[in-house]
Amino acid sequence: AGSTFGLLGPNGAGKTSLVKMLLGMTTPTEGEALLFGIPSRDPAARRRVGYIPENGRYPGYHTARSFLEFHAKLAGVATGE
Repeated sequence: AGSTFGLLGPNGAGKTSLVKMLLGMTTPTEGEALLFGIPSRDPAARRRVGYIPENGRYPGYHTARSFLEFHAKLAGVATGE
């Protein structure tokens, strides 16, 4: 509890990919990612994590609605789908 760690490695080592998997922004192709012992796909696992991306932009394939729905799903909020 109360610990902080740094994730270091050269460009292309997978640091960003790991963080995105832990936050449910991408899906692992194999295995399972856990946060606090809970599968990272479960919104409850992400409630205790704060994340500020280096580049605050969204992929061009998102519409305004899909972008909001994406973030609602990350937060465990029902989207009405």
